[in-house]
Amino acid sequence: MSTRCTTRFFDRSGKEFTCIFRHHDGYPSGHGAELAEFLNSRVIVNGLTSTRIPGKEKANGIGRLASQFICWFEDDEPAIYPPKQKCDDDYSYEVHPGKAAEHGEPFGVGRLVVKEVHCGPGPRARYRSKTLYDGPWDGFGKWLKKYESEDSE
Repeated sequence: MSTRCTTRFFDRSGKEFTCIFRHHDGYPSGHGAELAEFLNSRVIVNGLTSTRIPGKEKANGIGRLASQFICWFEDDEPAIYPPKQKCDDDYSYEVHPGKAAEHGEPFGVGRLVVKEVHCGPGPRARYRSKTLYDGPWDGFGKWLKKYESEDSE
């Protein structure tokens, strides 16, 4: 059985910018680890700049970050599709940008929220979620190691 997930990108005002559905490998040590690897290799900037940021690719805003995310996974296999219905995921990942920056400067480290989702069957499905992680992008890897060790006990 597939472990489905959605990844939602939010703008600075907290409004959802886009939602991407992945049909398989949605668990934290699968999609979550891949998402963290992607996010930790990027920095959101406010406007284009020639300033280099060692070890990071730049994304000019949350929209560019979301499009880079889709392209990054496309090389693996065509596993990402537009969401078909609201309640069809086992895990939900929320990507929030960090603190706003001056023009041409990088934003602060963004926030990642990971939720385990439970939905009841039928057209009136009840959506319940449990937050597993809510913190900075760069702290997810450390949390994941702890989560996996607790899960294996």
